[in-house]
Amino acid sequence: MGTQVNRIEKEFLLKIFMERQRPINVHGEKKEGFFIITGFDDSSITLKNRSEKILTFKKQESIRFYTSIDNTFFTFTSRVIKCEESSLVIENSNTFCKNPERKYERINTHNMHVSFFLKGDTIELNFPKTDTFAIIEKPKKSEEFDDSSIAGLTKSFKEYIGGKVSEYNIVMYRDKAPACLEEKLITRLGKILWIPDTEAKLPDNDPMLSSLVITEQEFADFLSSTGTGAPLVKSEIAAFLYKKSKNNIYSEIYCPILYHEYAIGFIYVENNNKENKTFDVDFVQYVYQFSKVLSYSLEKHGYFEQQSQNMIQHQEPIIDMSAAGLLFATQSEDIDNKINLLEDIDITINIKQRKIVVGSRIMRKFKDHSTFYFGVQYLKISDADFQFLFEYLYGRSFTKRDEMIWEGGSPPPQI
Repeated sequence: MGTQVNRIEKEFLLKIFMERQRPINVHGEKKEGFFIITGFDDSSITLKNRSEKILTFKKQESIRFYTSIDNTFFTFTSRVIKCEESSLVIENSNTFCKNPERKYERINTHNMHVSFFLKGDTIELNFPKTDTFAIIEKPKKSEEFDDSSIAGLTKSFKEYIGGKVSEYNIVMYRDKAPACLEEKLITRLGKILWIPDTEAKLPDNDPMLSSLVITEQEFADFLSSTGTGAPLVKSEIAAFLYKKSKNNIYSEIYCPILYHEYAIGFIYVENNNKENKTFDVDFVQYVYQFSKVLSYSLEKHGYFEQQSQNMIQHQEPIIDMSAAGLLFATQSEDIDNKINLLEDIDITINIKQRKIVVGSRIMRKFKDHSTFYFGVQYLKISDADFQFLFEYLYGRSFTKRDEMIWEGGSPPPQI
């Protein structure tokens, strides 16, 4: 964090930086450049751009500046008051520090959250919820399904559908969220999207008489609920089917895998073979039964172990973040009581529909009025996730030079 500089020392340093035309490395939101100080007073500091390119800052944008003098490194956080083509006016705040001791620069975040599990009294799963509730029951003994292992079960499914389908896939939502229209539809309703023939129409009613299959009216209602105007709904459905037919998809099934009130994934099958293009009711029933056995088998073999230990998922706002750690806040006394200093927890950060799961340690805890703050250090993160996070935060790729320096280009602190 470094050592706070008092007001008198800060004014002296600003004067030295200005007189010596000391280069100031200014960092904004995914941008950085070099400036010099041309003036300051009690409320503001004026900087002149010395970079080769024009840097455009937004009003109230959070900025950090870094510089050094006589082998001492300084950092300062502020906000933009005004930005012109070659100059920048920033607030003269009281956040002046010397000798920063963070590995990477912290970035203020907007509308970002961290999630984690803590032991609780109710069970909450990290899967999308549906409008239905599925009872998980032990299936009757069957030669079709071998639930002695997940691998054996999926193998028996693959062997049965071999030759009956052109494409198939089993997708789980543990590390992803529903993406396309079809996934969002089956997840919301908790029902099967069965398209017997893309050159015809969706079913008017459930042929299995079980309220398991999505009808054309339910599809239309879903489109309306997501913002499609009533006059356009029919044409949207027609275009939806036409696009599939044009891509030589003749029949499809999207079957959600349900666990209580959650959709934990889905089974997809497709036919693009004209000689055997239609999936009939019996085949839909088979896929549905497989989804039930799979859900039971996943529970049996510990897929929901984290939740079976009575864990509750919490989601709290991130205050700031770096490539090495983050600070999050909560107003929950329960969370404060359950998370101890130096405790290791797995956290999840969602950035641009990407889930980054990080093994972390709580390095700081403090309270401000009714808010509790937790400083987290990353202990275990994949190389790919680290590269993605670094580029997202700083707007550039990680380099070997970043391994050798600390925040703002300062040398590592002495051990």
